[in-house]
Amino acid sequence: MNLWIILFLVISALAAIRLLSATEHPVRTAFSVMASGCLSLLVVGLTSQYTGVTLATNGYTAAFSALYGIPGVISLLAANLILGL
Repeated sequence: MNLWIILFLVISALAAIRLLSATEHPVRTAFSVMASGCLSLLVVGLTSQYTGVTLATNGYTAAFSALYGIPGVISLLAANLILGL
């Protein structure tokens, strides 16, 4: 794996831990963010044959959507549409 990707994921995880520790229920908040991100990635995958918008389902997209939730999936979709990845 590329060093920059590992560094980005580590910094993102540390930022997420810092933000979650400021909430009243950090475990519940983390679980809800992860669940909503994974479910939204699943919905995008299931509706791709109807909408024509697809995301590659791999470890990177799963980790990104679990870490950032619904805004992460929207960012992946925007990058896919704009950059044509």
